[in-house]
Amino acid sequence: MAVGKKRSKPVKLYDQEKIKLINQDTQKYWKKYQQYMSIKELSEKTIYNYNSDLSQWFIFILDNQYNQSVIDLDEDDILEFDQSSATVELAAQAANVIPARIAKTLSFKNKAGDNAILVVVAGDAKIDNKKYKAEFATKAKMLNPDEVVEYIGHAIGGVCPFAIANDGVKVFLDVSMKRFSTVFPACGSSNSAIELTCDEMEKYSHCEKWVDVCKAYDDTLSE
Repeated sequence: MAVGKKRSKPVKLYDQEKIKLINQDTQKYWKKYQQYMSIKELSEKTIYNYNSDLSQWFIFILDNQYNQSVIDLDEDDILEFDQSSATVELAAQAANVIPARIAKTLSFKNKAGDNAILVVVAGDAKIDNKKYKAEFATKAKMLNPDEVVEYIGHAIGGVCPFAIANDGVKVFLDVSMKRFSTVFPACGSSNSAIELTCDEMEKYSHCEKWVDVCKAYDDTLSE
């Protein structure tokens, strides 16, 4: 290590109690991995992202090993693009659909300010602040990029309502998506998506309910 260069500090992972549930052999290698990462000359944020991805993988397996709706999802259904799909416009180009059919997942602070709310809306829809406050009894305050990773487990550009890092995060689906037979949410990365019906979105996202919190979208669109 270069003289005077500060070693990246090990980052404390969330969901520690769930991590303890993995089998002993896996835990042993997990600890070895953390030790290995802590001595590499990487930034604290980079180490956090690596560890977060792995911890969420373990948690996903624990949470979904008997979840038939997740097991039924075929990896061939996931669309991986050579180009970025991090914005609605880019995703629409990559999937060759109109922007309105891109299901964008918006991340907000919950009323207590200690967790997050995800609202999945159509690509051409905007949050209506009055409707949002009436539905959630709080103003619409979006998470910053670090909070998105901390609460959701996906970075901005790949945020989706699947395999969420924190059990306390609530998912809501906006009715703006119901204009279409299928929509295209991201799949956790900035170059992926999956085509789902609204019923499938409801099933796989384990949403709380459908809400009407958007404005400025074209009601006449359908596809």
